[in-house]
Amino acid sequence: MPDWLGGRHIAHRGLHDAARGIIENTPPAIAAAMEADYAIEVDLQATGDGQAVVFHDATLERLTTQSGRVADLSVAALKRATFQHTDERMQTLAELLKQVAGRVPLVLELKAASRAGVLERHVAQALRGYRGGVAVMSFDPASMIEMRALAGEIPRGMLLPTAVTRRVFAQAMHDLWPMFRVRPAFLACHVDALGLAPVRALRKLGYRVAAWTVKNDKDRNRAERAADAMIFEGIRP
Repeated sequence: MPDWLGGRHIAHRGLHDAARGIIENTPPAIAAAMEADYAIEVDLQATGDGQAVVFHDATLERLTTQSGRVADLSVAALKRATFQHTDERMQTLAELLKQVAGRVPLVLELKAASRAGVLERHVAQALRGYRGGVAVMSFDPASMIEMRALAGEIPRGMLLPTAVTRRVFAQAMHDLWPMFRVRPAFLACHVDALGLAPVRALRKLGYRVAAWTVKNDKDRNRAERAADAMIFEGIRP
């Protein structure tokens, strides 16, 4: 884990609060996190025209006024959708980088895409020359292996599936073997998995661990004891 990220509190999808009209992964959520001086985690999806947008879901229905798959739509089409009950529209990665401009660290989660390499190539190109702390991570080792080849200087993180970390040690290590080709700078696991044997073993091997998603005081206490950073929402660490 890069020094600028270790020990930082990381706002999950920005500092969002739907009750106040601040929706996850939107510019106001990013602005609120920057004002509070938190690092920011956001999700990236590949669009139909090979760009990257800041959005968690594969489809639009849960959060926006439109429907359809992000991967099937162009940026122009996605920009026509507003987030429910707001006038906010989806950001591209380029717009996010311009908004943050290095003021706080960014952690970009690359979501699995059907067209291998499309998202990774766009992210690598967009980050070329970016001045600021930035890391990438994914549940998919293939995505991070691709990022290592395209932009090896950008710190990479592996999200550990909870199902894997709950398996017996030997099986978990077998399932996690592709991770070692990633050469991750850090790992991220569910806060409930922090005490499990595979996670403890990886930390003893020197891997720094971020806990997700910390949502209450109990989660925060566990993360403070057994993780190097926490990804939070719904509370103020």
